[in-house]
Amino acid sequence: MVRTNSASFSSPTAASDSLTFVKRDRDCEEEFRRISERDVFELALQGLYAGTATLLPQRSWAGMARRVALLRIAKHRRKGYDRFSASLQATFGTLETDEIDALFIRWRSRLHERRLLVMANLLSPVCPEFSISGRAALDRSVAAGKGVILWSLQSAFQTLAGKRGLHEAGYRISQVSSSVHGPCHTAFGKAITNRSAIQAENRYLAGRLVFETAEGSSMLRQALRLLKDGGTVNFTNTTFSGRSFVKMPFGVSGFVQMPLAPVALAAAQGIPLHVVSTVETAPFAAYRIDVSDDLTACLHGDKRRDHAALAPVFLAARDQLLAMVKAYPDQFLVWSAIRTDPTRTVSA
Repeated sequence: MVRTNSASFSSPTAASDSLTFVKRDRDCEEEFRRISERDVFELALQGLYAGTATLLPQRSWAGMARRVALLRIAKHRRKGYDRFSASLQATFGTLETDEIDALFIRWRSRLHERRLLVMANLLSPVCPEFSISGRAALDRSVAAGKGVILWSLQSAFQTLAGKRGLHEAGYRISQVSSSVHGPCHTAFGKAITNRSAIQAENRYLAGRLVFETAEGSSMLRQALRLLKDGGTVNFTNTTFSGRSFVKMPFGVSGFVQMPLAPVALAAAQGIPLHVVSTVETAPFAAYRIDVSDDLTACLHGDKRRDHAALAPVFLAARDQLLAMVKAYPDQFLVWSAIRTDPTRTVSA
């Protein structure tokens, strides 16, 4: 069971940007099913994409991912198309049906490319090119020695390509991660199905701070210790776990929610915070990582503990997310996160 309460304030930058703080309380620990049909499906895909990565040339991988996505497209239309369409139009405004259909297929294909990329990193000598914009700002924050918080946006390729690109550029990053990190939220998924994705990512991480979805205070203490030692900690912008969120307008008529913890931690401790987005510019061959300036640089004194004063930070992060979504809508991982109802709050 989930209860929410909220307090709202108006942004000092624009009257239309009204932000609302939402608090989520859990009455009991989340229970996981032992195994599901999704586990079996994901294991089958891992086998298929392991064969694809080792036996087929890289130029054919995107086509394979698209063909597999089309095999089950009718089922996904029945289960998720209406919500996808509503979120898409809340962001961009009214779109033609054929535009939405084409984007839906491209988006489903990207999700399969994401799966294939995991197996390719584990089994095949893939050597993509990475470019990092905003690297000078990130280097200044690292050199300051106060620790650095990276706040990664949820693109289809952030979880693996983003980590690898920063690792190959010389950054040592620790990842904040839910215990159910991966495609399957079951006991079997935690133990078996999700292991491939975690193993692929761990190659490019200095460490992983794992926490249960119902409680993150212990993880935050671990993260703070690393940051005080000058480390770099990566949070992912997700509403899957945590308790406190900020809801704000998104696009034409949509709403998006972002977790409070990364911004509040950075502001309270005077730690630089950079928003990071990763997009694919050539299938399996080239990725661009965009790093923002330090979003907390404008905060001073008591404002670091004043939630309302944090509004510019959240709005800047929102704007970077919106820019990524507008430029690469098929690479946005979670269209379900864009709400069309302003009264809708986060759910577990």
